[in-house]
Amino acid sequence: MADSMDCTFLTEQGKFNFRVGVIISNGTSMLMARNPILPGASYYSVGGRVRFGESLAEAALREVKEEHHQLDTASISFNPSAVSIVVP
Repeated sequence: MADSMDCTFLTEQGKFNFRVGVIISNGTSMLMARNPILPGASYYSVGGRVRFGESLAEAALREVKEEHHQLDTASISFNPSAVSIVVP
């Protein structure tokens, strides 16, 4: 559900949501999320909307905490050189 503080804008082309995606890897495995309610119970990378005032690193870490409650996020480091901007 969208939070009132999410970076969401209305444009001439429709709604634009500023989102962050996270890939967590230990070199041999990737951490994925799974929603058993979705058809096929598919896996997806962690991510979500960026909130106003949040950096990309803060949004990424918050999304990881929201989707993987048991994960010790203290051991996660953010690699700013791996940031990519993707525009459809």
